Amino acid sequence: MATNAGVLAQLANEGIYGKEALARLAAVMKDEIGGGFEAGSDALQIFHGSVTALAAGGEIRTNGGVKIYAVHVDSPAAATQDVIVRFFNTSTGSIALTTTSFSNAATTMDLPCMQTKSKTYLMLPNGTEFQTAASYAVVQRAQADTAANATAAPTVTVLYANI
Repeated sequence: MATNAGVLAQLANEGIYGKEALARLAAVMKDEIGGGFEAGSDALQIFHGSVTALAAGGEIRTNGGVKIYAVHVDSPAAATQDVIVRFFNTSTGSIALTTTSFSNAATTMDLPCMQTKSKTYLMLPNGTEFQTAASYAVVQRAQADTAANATAAPTVTVLYANI
């Protein structure tokens, strides 16, 4: 029986070396498997990125939809600005995501993170769907259409399933 056990074990192992919130995320996701969270499938995947998206941004999936269940944003210790991780229902291609307004993408999501901190977001029970593709950009919290400084680029961990 498929259980997503491999991906959840990977997430738990990463949590050992990461900030406390990532370790807690793994525990919550294991509990949710029994409650119907992609139960009976091996659909879960983990994406890691740490770009500021000065030109294009981070690609989670380029040619197909995804359902995002959790996002962990980990700001570097040397960060000097608060950021917003902005998700888009598009692949990056030639689009500068840092200047793409919400009206240009059907589904978007903004997740803020303070400098030097971490933040974890859960989208349970059904996740947040991006039908076309999924990509993200990291922008300044003070000026949301401008890419964050490279030194402020957080590590973004996304737990998702292809749809």
